[in-house]
Amino acid sequence: MRELEEKINGALKSREQRGIWRRVPSGTGSLIDFCSNDYLSLASNSQLRANFLKQLTNSEHILGSGGSRLLVDMPPHSALESRLATFFSAPTALLFNSGFDANAGFFSAVPQHGDVIIYDEYIHASVHDGMRSSRARSSTFAFEHNSLVSLEDCLQKVIEDRPEISTGKNSVFVAIEALYSMDGDFAPLREIVDLLEKILLHGNGHLVVDEAHSTGLYGKQGRGIVSMLGIEDRVTARLHTFGKALAGSGAVILTTRPIREYLVNYARPLIYTTALSHSSIINANCSFDVLESDLGIQLSERLIRSCTKFLHSLRTYLHSSSSGLLFLPETLWIPGTSDYGLVSPIIPLLTPHPRPLAAYLQKLGFLTRPITHPTVPKGLDRVRICLHAENALEDVDGLLAGIIAWAESQRPAKPARLLAKL
Repeated sequence: MRELEEKINGALKSREQRGIWRRVPSGTGSLIDFCSNDYLSLASNSQLRANFLKQLTNSEHILGSGGSRLLVDMPPHSALESRLATFFSAPTALLFNSGFDANAGFFSAVPQHGDVIIYDEYIHASVHDGMRSSRARSSTFAFEHNSLVSLEDCLQKVIEDRPEISTGKNSVFVAIEALYSMDGDFAPLREIVDLLEKILLHGNGHLVVDEAHSTGLYGKQGRGIVSMLGIEDRVTARLHTFGKALAGSGAVILTTRPIREYLVNYARPLIYTTALSHSSIINANCSFDVLESDLGIQLSERLIRSCTKFLHSLRTYLHSSSSGLLFLPETLWIPGTSDYGLVSPIIPLLTPHPRPLAAYLQKLGFLTRPITHPTVPKGLDRVRICLHAENALEDVDGLLAGIIAWAESQRPAKPARLLAKL
């Protein structure tokens, strides 16, 4: 035991020395939230809460689920899957306990021997975990973030090196996120679909889109960007989660019937775990009730207006400032450069000093978090700002003022002689 603890403590000490030791946060409940993924502010919405409590009172099943989906008959779970398949215009739907489980389950199970997985270099960690357990784990390749040129190079090389891909005998899976959680930018979805169909002529190119951070925000009634673009039939699988904008827990994979049945038989995160509780199913249904109501539209529109104003003001300051301390990713720097003209609630403030900036903002009463390596690549540390539908305009303005005040306070002081001349 002593040897094990020495190794563990050594690893933790190393992380602490490098400034990358993770801790569970506490004591920040009184701060104004600019950190969570509760984009529509549904976690504190009184209308959703009232409906949820009403449904709990009237439901026959509330607590637990009794076991795995393969062990216990769960009519409420099956009913929610049917509802979501219809809502998202998909052949079938399959619930998972989380987006992480869904990604890990899909990519560990579905790609077969001889298949290839190509993924955006910024893809979520859950996809990486799935690929490590996949039959295609020795044939995984990254392409540069959102780069169609890099993706095409990967596809062409795969075809050249693997004749069974060019003949259609084996498949290529491409993993992307519709909205990237750390960079706040959007994948060029339509162009990626076009590229796959142009290069893989036998229909053996399979796009898998993670819509975790776009669910509830874009498309009709928050159906997501795939739906917004009308390319549902050209995407092999979509992942939507309930734990971000929808203020619940769990996730759903939308896919073909054969793939759904295959996941039921081979996806270990689905088979060997207790299914979502009945209260989680009720929660999800109530959240989708919101999306299908006027309230969902009002909240998403309010969020987009707030994001647009904040980004405009932030860009105005950064254009006039030469501090070299704060930057935006290129896709957020110039208005209109994000795909499809969409505005993101995720605004990463790139800075070499993320911890001091986050601490400064917290002292002002704004909850923000520093994001550093290994969560993001080295040299791309940031403070990740998340705006929400119910953030008061004065609080959003106060956050911006705090960011500017910190940046100005970090400017080197002018020499005394120069100040005297001025």
